[in-house]
Amino acid sequence: MAGTEGNSFIEILLVLPILLSVIFGSVGIFQWMQTSYVAGEAAQAGVQEWAATGNAQAAQQQVHQTLSAEGYGSSGVSAVYARQGALDEITVSLPVNAPMWPYSRVASTRSAFQGAGGGNGSSSWW
Repeated sequence: MAGTEGNSFIEILLVLPILLSVIFGSVGIFQWMQTSYVAGEAAQAGVQEWAATGNAQAAQQQVHQTLSAEGYGSSGVSAVYARQGALDEITVSLPVNAPMWPYSRVASTRSAFQGAGGGNGSSSWW
């Protein structure tokens, strides 16, 4: 009987690191997915505003408001917008707050056609 108790303890010691890796890995993947979703939502809100109004500053405010509503400040956030004729494109990049990937970033790009396109250009916010 004493041998089976020792075997159970050894089995738990062998399985525990694998189980913890799966749990923490799942949490990290969830945090990455959530950050990716927020970046996409901010880019979509900004590009819709830009396409509707033709005002890049209004689009910048929309991106900032969307990120602020989700709890992101301007620290570590970058947004780049580009206009190719009537096509407006915004890329939002955010840091991932996952402990397993402390220095990773997520970028999301959205584009929309503007009714009255004007000029070509590329610029960066923040």
